[in-house]
Amino acid sequence: MLTAARVTGPRGDATAFQRHGRAADPNTRGSANPRPTPKLRPGGGHGARPEQAARREHRVRPEQRARPEQRGRSSTRPARTPRPPEHPGRAERAGRVGGSGGRGGAVGLLGGGVGAGAGQEGALTVTGGSTLLVFALVEGPALGWGSPLVAGAFAVAAVLLVIFALVEARSADPLMPFRLFRNRSLTVGMLVTFVYMATFGVLPYFLTVLLQSVHGYSALQSGLAFLVPSLAIAAGTQGGERLATRIGTRTTLLIGFAVGVAGTAVLALGFDADAGYGLLIPGLVVSGLGQGVVWTAMWIAAATGTPAHEQGVANGIASTALNIGNAIGLAVFTVIADLGAAGRTGRALRAATADGEFLVVLLTAAVMIAGLLVTLTRPRRTP
Repeated sequence: MLTAARVTGPRGDATAFQRHGRAADPNTRGSANPRPTPKLRPGGGHGARPEQAARREHRVRPEQRARPEQRGRSSTRPARTPRPPEHPGRAERAGRVGGSGGRGGAVGLLGGGVGAGAGQEGALTVTGGSTLLVFALVEGPALGWGSPLVAGAFAVAAVLLVIFALVEARSADPLMPFRLFRNRSLTVGMLVTFVYMATFGVLPYFLTVLLQSVHGYSALQSGLAFLVPSLAIAAGTQGGERLATRIGTRTTLLIGFAVGVAGTAVLALGFDADAGYGLLIPGLVVSGLGQGVVWTAMWIAAATGTPAHEQGVANGIASTALNIGNAIGLAVFTVIADLGAAGRTGRALRAATADGEFLVVLLTAAVMIAGLLVTLTRPRRTP
């Protein structure tokens, strides 16, 4: 039933319709938006019937209506199937192969996360063997290569590393799968990291000895002197990244080693008791640029061609080669540098130290050529 009532508003008289007993509220007169007051039934309910209230309650808004292409489809999306986890911990465990750095330890595998059985045996043997090997190489020059401690460390290290190889060959889940070495890019990357740290990596030690023991620099002065090679290395790493993107990793490594050989040879000219720091700067800059280029490209080489789930293994292999290369290079070159310094003091000792280091720096440049030759065996194009 429809009834009409006159309501006066700000825009003049208007007609409001009362539906089912609803009437305009006289209190809304003069209001810009008059709202009708619902009329209550004797039972306490509102004027609308229950079925009408239910229809209004469940009324569907236009934006909520299903599109034509969605009609007939269920509004509930099926639950996604969870992705199965990767092999538990293989990459994480093997990635710890290069966990510890420097001279005291070569492998950091005992920090946890190593599985039981063959995995534990492999971790223990490679950790013990590598650590003893580095210990013997580092302490050999000081204690003597014929010292029982050094000789025993070498012997035990060899035994443990052989056991590690046997365990890994028979294990169904090896810590370091030997099949990865079929990837020539990884093999070349591992050898390059070894050569890199045995050559470029030992230069700071001999430069420090030259500055402090021969030229009498303080620790602060030596630190400031290292600003030049540090900036050169940083620039080389940035250049190496761009070169690897444009011309490929193999060519970048060749360029880096070539620049490093030339710069290191020039650097050797500054290893003289009567030479000043200025004579070192050209070699420090050129050698530092080559060092930075090789640093960036060798990690790219080690990671190329290895499946994503085994990248931790590849990185661990390269990191281990890096640390062992540093230990071996430093041990060998330190012995060579000290050959002519025995029994000398004063100026004669300083001159002998500078001459021994001059020879060592030239030898590092020669070994860098070996790194260049190793790089030539890397395929031009890798998957």
